[in-house]
Amino acid sequence: MVDKNIEKSKSEESYEVSLKLRNFEIDLFWKRALFFWGFIASAFWGLIEVKTKHPEFAPLVAGFGVICSLCWLLTNRGSKRWHENWEQNWEKYGKEGNFIDESIYKPVEIKNKGLLGACKYSPSKLSILLSYFVLVLWLIVFVNEVFVVFIQPAEYNSYCFCLLDVRILMAIISIIITIIGILFALLCAKSSEEDK
Repeated sequence: MVDKNIEKSKSEESYEVSLKLRNFEIDLFWKRALFFWGFIASAFWGLIEVKTKHPEFAPLVAGFGVICSLCWLLTNRGSKRWHENWEQNWEKYGKEGNFIDESIYKPVEIKNKGLLGACKYSPSKLSILLSYFVLVLWLIVFVNEVFVVFIQPAEYNSYCFCLLDVRILMAIISIIITIIGILFALLCAKSSEEDK
């Protein structure tokens, strides 16, 4: 009898911990979104400022926007993974310890109230979709900025060739830095196998 009480106590404790961690992960999801939106908005503003004063740096700023957007996307997907992990643990321990009634998992019928009513959309999935969209948008801006460097002729004056060389050099450096940033984000930022 004592062993069953200890097991139930451990199951109840695991249930409570997984519920707290699930809620904590949801909170972190939105804090991370604000963090990345700060960088992405700064990159947009920086791009506008740089294009008017030093257009040769526009591809570099656009590359920064690409990297920030990619990191935001990967962070969203990683957060979703951890949210689902803790949610599954919460369900598992809740069922094991009989803390959750099975009927809680059945969808409740909600009346459709039109455009402003409740819908079956996942905020985290919508955020992930938005981060894909922002990433694609930044990729388009980046390609455009690099393309402009190679298509748009430099101003004709005494230092024309030097200016053209600097613009092309900055575009090439921007491409290299952006590719390195993308590779680092994709290859080096993955959770280790121990995190599973």
